[in-house]
Amino acid sequence: MWQKIWFAVVATVIGVSMPALFSCAGDQQSVIQSPEQAVDAPQGAKSLLFPSEAGTVSEVKTSTSASTASPPRRSPPRRAAGETEGPKVRWLGIAYWVEWERPGVAPTRIADPSRFVFQSGDRVRIHVMANTEGYLYVVNRGTSGQGTVLFPHAGMVEQHPRVVARKEYIVPSQGWIKFDTRPGEEGIRFILSQVPVPDVLGVLQNPIVSPADSGRLMAALDQRGAKDLLVEADDTKEREATYLGAKLPLVAGDSQAGPLVIYDTRLFHQ
Repeated sequence: MWQKIWFAVVATVIGVSMPALFSCAGDQQSVIQSPEQAVDAPQGAKSLLFPSEAGTVSEVKTSTSASTASPPRRSPPRRAAGETEGPKVRWLGIAYWVEWERPGVAPTRIADPSRFVFQSGDRVRIHVMANTEGYLYVVNRGTSGQGTVLFPHAGMVEQHPRVVARKEYIVPSQGWIKFDTRPGEEGIRFILSQVPVPDVLGVLQNPIVSPADSGRLMAALDQRGAKDLLVEADDTKEREATYLGAKLPLVAGDSQAGPLVIYDTRLFHQ
């Protein structure tokens, strides 16, 4: 379970006071310089964010749904010269990692938080970026099944802000997420779309939405999730991160539907 940590400037996420929420004010970003989005079949998910570092990850696997992954396999090869990608498709990618802090321990970067057990008093921040402009959502799912939007937050000017390619977004933008004394499991869902996904904010920002309604929304989003998702965990020191990638058909700007890059991870707390 999480506690709130408040700083001088306070904004309540989506206007709802819940245990999983914390203060967010402003949008803290750092620019990552990198070549433009790859249009060829990538050499692994990391190459979507950092093409020059293709093939450098320590673990490669593929996922057939938003929340389950199959055993490791090789990343797909680049297509042969002259071979066409097919009409109206693009590769979308996400990179994320967790910044972890414990009293008496130096801050540590964790590639895959699901392989780590957090303790009471630990503090974390989530770092995330996309390989392209689009609409990025980070959602917390607590043990009750209730979903809470962590990003975008109420302090941002636009309700559905369009993220900038290869900019690092920190969640929360100010402060930390702190684990309290109640053991549990927190689910984190990353969603990347070419167009806004109104239901994410429209449902989850409603203070009277039940866990059942929240769960139905998540199930509906699952149906739109890419079925063949590239997933790579890189444990290289000081570059630790998990990389996600999927090839999706292009979606018209006025469309309210279409496929999504969706990925779930979990934070275990004892």
